[in-house]
Amino acid sequence: MTFGRFATESTARARDGVKPGKGPGSPPYSEIYDYLTSSRAVREASIEDVRAVVRGRRRGAVIDVRQPLEHEEWRLSGTKSAPFLVPMSNQIRRASGYFLSIKGGLKERNASFIERVDELTNGSRRETVILLDLRGGDLSIAPNTGSTSISDRGDSLSLRAAFELVQAGYTDVRYVVGGFPTLIDEGGLEFESEKYGALLDAVGDRTRRTLMYSNLLPDPSLAPGVLVQLVLLLALVIFQQASSLEPMCDDVSTLDTALTKACESIGCPWYVDMIVECASSEKLPLARDLLLDSVDDDWTTRAKKLLVDECGVSPRDAEALVDEVLSRASDERRARYGSGDGSTKGEKEKTIHGDARDYIRGARGIYDEKFLELVEPLYDLHMGVENMGPLLYALCRFVKPRRILEVGAGYTSMFLLQALVDNEDEIERYHTMIERDAARLGDVPWAVNDYDYSARDARLHIVDNCAHEHTTAHKVTDIAETLGYRHFLHVHITDAFDKELPSTLAVSETQYFDLLWIDLGAANRIEGFFEDWWHRVDAEGGLVIVHSTLTNSLSRVWLERMRRLASNGGRDDDGSTPFGPFVTISFLEPCKVFQNSCSIFQKRGGAHGGEWTERVLTKYP
Repeated sequence: MTFGRFATESTARARDGVKPGKGPGSPPYSEIYDYLTSSRAVREASIEDVRAVVRGRRRGAVIDVRQPLEHEEWRLSGTKSAPFLVPMSNQIRRASGYFLSIKGGLKERNASFIERVDELTNGSRRETVILLDLRGGDLSIAPNTGSTSISDRGDSLSLRAAFELVQAGYTDVRYVVGGFPTLIDEGGLEFESEKYGALLDAVGDRTRRTLMYSNLLPDPSLAPGVLVQLVLLLALVIFQQASSLEPMCDDVSTLDTALTKACESIGCPWYVDMIVECASSEKLPLARDLLLDSVDDDWTTRAKKLLVDECGVSPRDAEALVDEVLSRASDERRARYGSGDGSTKGEKEKTIHGDARDYIRGARGIYDEKFLELVEPLYDLHMGVENMGPLLYALCRFVKPRRILEVGAGYTSMFLLQALVDNEDEIERYHTMIERDAARLGDVPWAVNDYDYSARDARLHIVDNCAHEHTTAHKVTDIAETLGYRHFLHVHITDAFDKELPSTLAVSETQYFDLLWIDLGAANRIEGFFEDWWHRVDAEGGLVIVHSTLTNSLSRVWLERMRRLASNGGRDDDGSTPFGPFVTISFLEPCKVFQNSCSIFQKRGGAHGGEWTERVLTKYP
C-alpha cells in the first residue's frame, strides 16, 4: 500500500538542451501551461486518434511516459515506452523512496527522453506523438497562479513531457485527458502485460481496471514501505487499545474486520491477502469491490450466513454490510446478485448507460481540425461540393455502407473515406459494449443481434482518369496516407465510361456496392452510365447518388423519366422494368446556379426478385 506517489529530480542538466519540464531548472507549471496553450503544436487527443495510431491507420507513435517498471506491468497494446522520469542514479536517494512505498524508488528527470522519442519516431518531428500516463492532464483547467506543484488539477507528466517535445521541434504533440483510465474505461482497446498477464486475465473487468489505475500490482520495491506502514498500523492499534477507546465487540463489529473474516471464511481466489490488507486500511472501498468480483451467484446468502455464524455479526448488521458491499459494485454485478441499493430505475439506467452514450457518439470525424486542414487543398469552387462532402459523410455514417464506389474523385473522397473509418470505430465500440453486456436500455438490447459487428472490411473504390482540368483526384492518395487511412482506399485510374468496367471492377472482392456516388460532370452521358452500373448496386437498399441533376436541362430530362419509373414501381409505360423497384428523392441548393443539387436512388428489389423492404424490429419507436 502507498501513502502517495511523487518523485524528485536530480540536479544533472539535460543533454537535450531544452528547458526541463520537471525538476531543477524547470519553470512553474503556470508558465508551462501558458507555453502549451499558446502553442499550435499541442492539443487533446481523442480515443479515435489513439486507435488510429496504434492500429497503423495514422503515422506516429503512442508513447507511454511512465517509468519502465510500470510499462512492463501493463500497457496499451501498440504503445512504446519513453519514460519521462527514471529511477535516481544516486542509489541512496533512490532507496529512500522504497520506505515511502514509491514503486521503483525516487525518480529524476530522464535526460535522454527526447532522444528516446526521436528513436521511436525515426527522427521525424512532424509525425503525431500521443503521450500517455496515469493522469493525462487537461489544458482546459487553468493552474494555480505561480504553482510549481503537480497538485494542479490539470497538471500531468504528459503535459510536462509535451513541454519539452515542443521545444525540441515536434509539431503535433497530443495528450489524453484522464490518461490511461479514460482508455481503460471507454476506449475498447487491448492491453497487455509482461509481468502480470495471467493475473490480469484471471480477474473480472472491474478488478482489472481497479488494479491498473490504482497502481496496486505488487513489486518488491514496495515491500519496505508496506512493512513500515504495517508497523505504524500496529502501533496505532496498540495505542487505541491502550487509550481505552471503544471496544471492537469481539473483533467483528467494525466493517473492516467483518470484511476480513468474511473473505477468509468464503474462500476467495488467490488475491485474498490483498483484500484483507485493503480491508485493514483506508482503501476499504477497493476491498468491497475486490470481494464482490470474487464471488458467485449465491454469494449474498452465504455472506450473510457467514457473517452471522462465523463472525458473530447480528442479522441486521450483516444485512447492512452486504448491502454496503453491493452498493459499491458495478451495476451489472448489482443486477446479478440482487438490489437493495435504494437507487431508482432511472438512476441505474443513467449509471449503466453513461459510457454507452459516449461510446456511440465517439468519433470527431470531419470536425477534426487536422482533417479539415488536410482536405482544404482538394476543394475547387468549380466542383461545387462544399456542402456535398458533409452530406455524403452524414449519409454514410447513418446507413453504414461497407463497399463504396466513387466515380469522379477529389474533395468528396475524403469525406467518404472518413465516414468509413468512423463507422468502423463505432461498430467496434458496439462490439465492445456487447461483450460487456452493456449495449442495452434497461432490460432491452440496443444492438441488433444478427448484425456483423466483427467485420473490418470497409473499402472505398475510386474510378477517375485524372484528366479533368480542375481535378484534385491525384492528391487523394497522399492525404489518405497522411491520415493513416490508405488501407481503406482503392484507386482505379481508368476511364469510367469503359463499357467493360462495370463487369470487371473489383469483382474478386466485391460483387455489389452498397453505395455508388457519381460526380462525372457529363450530364449528357449520365443515362447510359447509370444503366451500365445499376446491376453492381446491392438490390436490398443499395444507394446511387448523382450530383447536379436538377437545374440543367440535360440531366433533368433523364431525372424526370426516373421519377416516373419510381412512382410506378419501376415499371415503364410498356410494362417493362429496366431497373426494378426503386425510390428516389432530390435535393436543391437554392442559392447556387451550377453544381447545386443531387438525386438519391435506392434499390428496393429483393436479391431473388420481388421487392425488398426494411424489417420491423420493435413495436414502439
